[in-house]
Amino acid sequence: KGEIFSTRLKGIKAEFTGDFNTAISCYLHCLDLFRDAKLSKYESSALSDLAYVNMQLKNPAKAKEYYQQSTVLSKKSGEAISLISNLTNLGGICNQLGQSDSALFYLNEAWVIANALKVNTDLTFLRNNTGNAWFRKKEWAKALQYFRLNEQENILINDKDQLWYDVLNMGDVYIEMAQYDSAKIYLEKAMNLAKELHSKR
Repeated sequence: KGEIFSTRLKGIKAEFTGDFNTAISCYLHCLDLFRDAKLSKYESSALSDLAYVNMQLKNPAKAKEYYQQSTVLSKKSGEAISLISNLTNLGGICNQLGQSDSALFYLNEAWVIANALKVNTDLTFLRNNTGNAWFRKKEWAKALQYFRLNEQENILINDKDQLWYDVLNMGDVYIEMAQYDSAKIYLEKAMNLAKELHSKR
């Protein structure tokens, strides 16, 4: 395990410094080592690492392949939180690929598990990706419902980084609904948060 985890740490360092080729090389080596050692729990993590790097490289189709493999392993192991995370990521990738029906298929699967286990925390990304899927299908009211739930939660916990995404998403929905006064309110909130957070982006 020492060799495997040190290799993964090298991959993480390379990823954080923008050396994605080295990161991918390290993560692929980790994946081989995990498979050889039959450590399926960690194999899933290596697949997720590879998927995330491919997202950074704007290669969502490849990232989708890795998340699909990781999802299969999570189902076999019965790790519910890992499975919710993988399904949420698959939904987000399908949104990027313009596959909103596939996105909703994966996201609904994640919601079934989350509701069955009464998971109440860390659902921000699941709600966000579900809202985005409905947005792409031009179901504005359904999209707004998920973005509003995130807004309420992130106000409560004072997470201004995530709140910026929430209000910007809501502004986008109101623009599409041609409710420009409401859109202006949320876009101004997004701008104020960006200034408060000193966000250059």
